[in-house]
Amino acid sequence: MTIIQFPDEPEIAELRRYFEGWQPPSNEDWYKQSCNQVLPTIRLAFITVHKTRAEVREIAKGMKDEGALGELLEKFRWTSGHFLPLIELCEAARQRLIENGGGPEEISA
Repeated sequence: MTIIQFPDEPEIAELRRYFEGWQPPSNEDWYKQSCNQVLPTIRLAFITVHKTRAEVREIAKGMKDEGALGELLEKFRWTSGHFLPLIELCEAARQRLIENGGGPEEISA
């Protein structure tokens, strides 16, 4: 794939380089490859964020005592890293549409 450089959009060229050769997986492949790995971690992150500080300390201590805390922390790190480029991709697409004719009236709250 040839990357077209846009002098006024260096961040888009950088994003294109990052995703060069990558294609989004089909819905079925996405579910098999990604969702099975990340959804349990996202659920645990959601639960963790909604616990009190005391509850989180208790959970962390228990997981540390069982030797499982490091693995969960790594899963949180991996999952964050997995989604960050996709977030950047979506935000870049959103920004390009806004800058090229999509005004605030199209943006729902």
